[in-house]
Amino acid sequence: MADSTDRRRLTLRTRKNLYESAHLLRRDSSRELGIFLDGLWAYVQDPRVAASDPERGIQPLEVKWEPGLRDGPVSARFAVLDYNADSGALVPPAKWDRRNARFTGPDGQPLDPSRCDTFQFHQVNVWAVAQSVLDMYEAPQALGRPIPWAFEGNRLILVPHAGYDENAYYDRHSKSLQFYYCGSPSSPLYTCLSHDIIAHEMGHAVLDGIRPLYYHFTSLETAAFHEAMADLTAIVAAILNTPLRRSVGAAGHGALNNDNAIALLAEEFGEQVMHTSSLRSARNQYTMAHFGPDATPHALSQVLTGAMFDILAGIADIHRREGESSPLQALWWAADRFRRLALQPLDFCPPVDIQFADYGRAVLKNFLLYEEHESSNGRAYLDLIQDVFHRRLICSHKRASCSADPRQCAVMPGHTPRMEIVHDINRIARSRAAAYYFLNDNRPQLHIPPEQDFEVVDLYDTIKYGAAAVRLPREVVVEYVWREEVPLEGERFGRLQGTRAELLCGGTLVLDGQGNVLAWENKPGAGGVYDVQAGRARRDALLAHIARQARYALQHEAPEAVVPGPWNPPVVANIEDGVLRLEIPPPLRNPLHITGGENHPWSDLPWTTSF
Repeated sequence: MADSTDRRRLTLRTRKNLYESAHLLRRDSSRELGIFLDGLWAYVQDPRVAASDPERGIQPLEVKWEPGLRDGPVSARFAVLDYNADSGALVPPAKWDRRNARFTGPDGQPLDPSRCDTFQFHQVNVWAVAQSVLDMYEAPQALGRPIPWAFEGNRLILVPHAGYDENAYYDRHSKSLQFYYCGSPSSPLYTCLSHDIIAHEMGHAVLDGIRPLYYHFTSLETAAFHEAMADLTAIVAAILNTPLRRSVGAAGHGALNNDNAIALLAEEFGEQVMHTSSLRSARNQYTMAHFGPDATPHALSQVLTGAMFDILAGIADIHRREGESSPLQALWWAADRFRRLALQPLDFCPPVDIQFADYGRAVLKNFLLYEEHESSNGRAYLDLIQDVFHRRLICSHKRASCSADPRQCAVMPGHTPRMEIVHDINRIARSRAAAYYFLNDNRPQLHIPPEQDFEVVDLYDTIKYGAAAVRLPREVVVEYVWREEVPLEGERFGRLQGTRAELLCGGTLVLDGQGNVLAWENKPGAGGVYDVQAGRARRDALLAHIARQARYALQHEAPEAVVPGPWNPPVVANIEDGVLRLEIPPPLRNPLHITGGENHPWSDLPWTTSF
């Protein structure tokens, strides 16, 4: 294996050649050839965990070299801007040592663990973790394609020391991840040093990039899904980290049935701000019955996060029972399978208004297509997934009744339509206009109302791997959307009365390399000729949701403006040309500061944070 000295001897031309070929190489080969940056250190958990367990402390992080690296760090997809809005200070950036292919402090010294107290180490830490999470999503074991951002431009700004606050958040409008610090001025807690917090916020950024219409607060479950996927991002990133996985696996003999560093999220932040062992734990027993329509998105998200962690722990148990490998090897196989199981189904999700059951169907569809027959335990995995989704009441029916009649099951994938008019798949994949022609010619099969003008909002190819790095069939994913305006009539809408809301409708169609339909997820409208009952139920749910927000979350804003004033309300109502769109502002504030009372349905939030 090439050591760090050998890597630094690589010429720039050789590095560029390796960079061009990196996508063809396995990770161990990339490691031997020096494709990863040398001397790149980051926290695998946070400083508090590092102080108690060095193996879970500062460890080398594998991020690939690229030709455009600059001071900051600045890379193709990220730019660190260390600006403190409270003090007005702009911290000098970490320097890029091109000759030795590493980042250093302003003094030219490497940013190794002995320099962890410097702001330049913080800058590299947040950049390296963010880059590794993006690489995790773009890898063929996940989405197998480049991930766009949800804003104009291709660099997400990372702000390691944005100011003093108990907070960290992703903000589409400023194109940034903002990380704050809190606690004692002499020994502050820096959120930019928490692997879980960085990964969580990156989860928001990635999900917003691939499904930008989830940004609209169309339902409580849509907002909660954003939080759940952000937590799942942190969980997957944690269990794929070798030192952390080894530490957890050794302590639990390959099992994940006790509180551990994989399940516990943001330990340092939780201890200092919440006075608990962590901010949240994925090991919980919440079901949909625990939360009503007035729950917070963070609270409700725990149902889905807990369900997916149950599946991860169950997969680990199945591998351990096989007895064909050591407990640590079994945990690696579980981690690899769970990465595919949790992340690949995102491409099967609808483009708008996602509910937990939609994601459940996507998980099962992906498993039935690519995983069920790849192991002798395929049936055990399938039973595990279905049991968990039913136990958590993501499907409200009894498991036995759904087994007897799968058509009633909320998480069982439905039928895939047969296209009446076939187009060349390569032509479809080349442009949104060509994809539109294909969808338009098959309106009845896709339940698109004949009078509705729709748009293709995204179109992409994927290159994904299944078990043992077997290449899966090509996927061409087409997302299409239309909007139906719904008048807000009645006193229940308060000062929003007289405006109009948008019922977002559409679907996701996944085709294979021959043009056959692999999956289809549909969100019907209320005014068409297809799925009218389901569409009207969606419309009524949207109206009830808006009325609830008008009553609680918006009632204390200044009457002359719907946009937020000196306080950030828990929900922002943007009205343009009489059409209402609701959003939850990224730096979510404690509603008690706004309402001044404990009867607000969101008054269970004990802290001011969006994490």
